[in-house]
Amino acid sequence: MEQGDSKGKIGLYYADESHVCTDGYVPYGWQFKDEHVYIPSAKAARLNTFGMITRRNQYKGFRAQESINADKLVDFLDRFYSAIQIHDPPASYLLPILKTESTYP
Repeated sequence: MEQGDSKGKIGLYYADESHVCTDGYVPYGWQFKDEHVYIPSAKAARLNTFGMITRRNQYKGFRAQESINADKLVDFLDRFYSAIQIHDPPASYLLPILKTESTYP
């Protein structure tokens, strides 16, 4: 796929999703034996993002405060493929398989 992309035969996008939020996440830390550690946090908004990028730094993506579910992803991909068919008809575009957290070592 990468060779096809470098030759201009396909447009290869690398895709992933992530989020940022105000929930504190400190799974472990160092402290003295009798020391009490407190990390204040407040639950507030969460921002989810899904993005695709090429090796030439062309980015396409979207953000949502609600969960990114299959319907939102399919809607985004439908709009993405409709746009490239209009603007880039000679190229075939691929979307690599997305990794989920459970696939990481």
